[in-house]
Amino acid sequence: MKQRLYRPFIFAFCLSLATTAPALADAEKPKNARSCISLRALKGTEIVDDQTIIFFMPGKKVYINLLPKACRGLSREGRFSYRVSGSQLCSHDRITILSAFSTGLRDGRSCRLGYFQPIDKEIAADIMARPVHTPTAEPPAPPEPVDITTVIDDPRDKTPDTR
Repeated sequence: MKQRLYRPFIFAFCLSLATTAPALADAEKPKNARSCISLRALKGTEIVDDQTIIFFMPGKKVYINLLPKACRGLSREGRFSYRVSGSQLCSHDRITILSAFSTGLRDGRSCRLGYFQPIDKEIAADIMARPVHTPTAEPPAPPEPVDITTVIDDPRDKTPDTR
């Protein structure tokens, strides 16, 4: 009897896995990229912009992580946290922006990591030295001034000529 009750739930679970698997694999893994890096070996990070983080490892190992989507506020706040279940930080893990308040740090927006692409230390230094260009919206041009001293004849204002 119990076995029959669980069958619809097992079927629904398998169906949900089949429909979500393509969404999880939406970004192809770049050549030479790693899915995970060791947290024990992590020496530091540098936030380049809202979508790019550089991870420094021992020696000359450096990885760049391009987040699948921009994580608004990441570069402005300049710090993040992460929670992992093991000893590795992986592309399916999420980072959480730490926002400064008068009472201390609070968790902000949470964003998913991308793959860890190895780069040369010199390239990382070049990327960090580049000025970050943030597009700014320019205000619209003001309208041309209108001469309001000109009197415009309005046919509705004319009184009929009764001569």
